[in-house]
Amino acid sequence: MDELNTFLKQQQNLYQQNNTYDINICSNISNNISNFNIDEQKFYSIIKKYRKYKLNYSQGKIYQDLNNICTTSCNRNNNIYNYILLDRKNIDYNQQSILVQNKKYENLDLFCNKKKYILEDNYEVLTVHINENLKIFFEIIGNSYQMKIQLSLENGIPNTYFEEYLKEIDNIIQSYSSYT
Repeated sequence: MDELNTFLKQQQNLYQQNNTYDINICSNISNNISNFNIDEQKFYSIIKKYRKYKLNYSQGKIYQDLNNICTTSCNRNNNIYNYILLDRKNIDYNQQSILVQNKKYENLDLFCNKKKYILEDNYEVLTVHINENLKIFFEIIGNSYQMKIQLSLENGIPNTYFEEYLKEIDNIIQSYSSYT
């Protein structure tokens, strides 16, 4: 938890802005390559723990062209955005590998049409809203089961709120690690 705490505080000090962190549960293949795919049984077992929270579900297609991403859903909503990766770090968090990425997101109005994208696959997501700034995304992209924690921190957030977010992230990662 100390390494995550240090990294997030460094990022808050380095980038004097509101920051969005994507924390992916993963297994490291090498220092720069991570596998986000988690066990399917574990994926569905963990979801059951969060059924008392506010939930959103969506399914459709995902398209990615470099850092531009478009997700479409069956209810005709499109989410188009691009991101800039500000920084990333692989952390060994109590025997569980996590990849923490500080990304700057920007919503877009248009997405380019192409015959071939870097990623074009079926997409399902169950979003668990822990609170306004902390969400868990249980995503199925093609045949890959992924779990991502997203934390949005305002610039100059008081330390008490910061510590509460860290405790909640710790609980989420510990609950993942405890499932066999």
